[in-house]
Amino acid sequence: MLFIFICGVVHAQYQLNRIADMYEPPRSYSAAFSIGQYGYIVGGMTMISPPWHVQNDFQRYDPSTDVWTKLEDFPDSLAEAVSFTIDSKAYIVTGRFQDSYYKSHNIYIWDTLSNEWTIKPVPPEICRIRAVGFSILGKGYVCTGIDEVQTTVLKDLWEYDPIADSWSRKTDFPGVERYDAICFVLNNKAYITTGTPPGEMYGDTAYYTNDLWEYDPQSDCWTQRSCFPGLEKTRSTGFSLGSYGYIFIGIFWDYSKGRIYDRSVWEYNQPADTWSYVDTLEGSAREGARGFVINNHCYLTPGWFCDVPLNDSWEFSTPYTATKEPLPDAGEASVYPNPFRDYFMISGLDPNRKYEVFLYDLRGVRVFYTTTNSGGSKSLRIPTPSFLEGCYLLRVVAPDGTAVLSKKLIQQE
Repeated sequence: MLFIFICGVVHAQYQLNRIADMYEPPRSYSAAFSIGQYGYIVGGMTMISPPWHVQNDFQRYDPSTDVWTKLEDFPDSLAEAVSFTIDSKAYIVTGRFQDSYYKSHNIYIWDTLSNEWTIKPVPPEICRIRAVGFSILGKGYVCTGIDEVQTTVLKDLWEYDPIADSWSRKTDFPGVERYDAICFVLNNKAYITTGTPPGEMYGDTAYYTNDLWEYDPQSDCWTQRSCFPGLEKTRSTGFSLGSYGYIFIGIFWDYSKGRIYDRSVWEYNQPADTWSYVDTLEGSAREGARGFVINNHCYLTPGWFCDVPLNDSWEFSTPYTATKEPLPDAGEASVYPNPFRDYFMISGLDPNRKYEVFLYDLRGVRVFYTTTNSGGSKSLRIPTPSFLEGCYLLRVVAPDGTAVLSKKLIQQE
């Protein structure tokens, strides 16, 4: 595996801050959810291959005090499960026990009011690992993943009705079957993207996916939306805030170098059906991380890096107000030519101010940085003699931290 080390850049309008570490041991593939003012982590695994060392601890995070608290242990040791919440209850479905071929046939229901777990069986068709789970309008859903004996990659969608305590099959996911995908929910619609399709063997494939599919539970219909524009990847983490979805970290495949870790953070704008790169994780690159959302802040919990479990957690906040409207860029800056070859120009700058110029590739890796002023001119010339052909993301920031310009650029030979 190849790891690309870069210095993270926190843009003025997006903030990534490290929070308190979880209790030991480090782990990945936990179940994560939030209810009210707290976030919760259940189980996870501390090894990437047998023996799995699957955990059964139950931890709560309080963002107001930045403190993790150990609660009474979860009923089983469990990893690679899915979770969703409905009202004051959390639901954790299927997953892996300690043995590699012993999977859970249960749904675990935690009632925050009574602080008790209830365990119920699920139909055998539901049993799987590395799926996605979400809840919409009082129903829970499980989709994609790998079947119980790890021979078949899945694309079926199942709906759970907590009132009737029953499961029903819905319209299958229309994209290629996959596992380790991510999901976020925006305005009562679910979005699934990235992940690993069937390969030569479980957990080792030479290609990943980037198509985005929207599911409307009221019509039981899927619609394809704009593909994730970064490199195809898997084992990422997804969050939702208002009308915006976020995809964090993951791994992608380079045919000459093998598996490569990605530290980028991307934002999906639901009304516009567009994607934009917004930040880079400052902490260690990782895969298989989980997280939750509290008060419009995303919390990313540990995962794995190069088969080593991590213990650090991160808080991510956005520039959006309670109405979820983005703050506008300042000024009237623009960039040309686009496509460019050995240079590009940034115009519309204040000649008396100093600017920071960042350029990233589609993996979120910073490939260019300079701090300069416009030298008495409203235009700034940026030479790029050694750039490879491809797509780049430009961000120009003023001294007060205001984003002056964010633009996708194309380099031509």
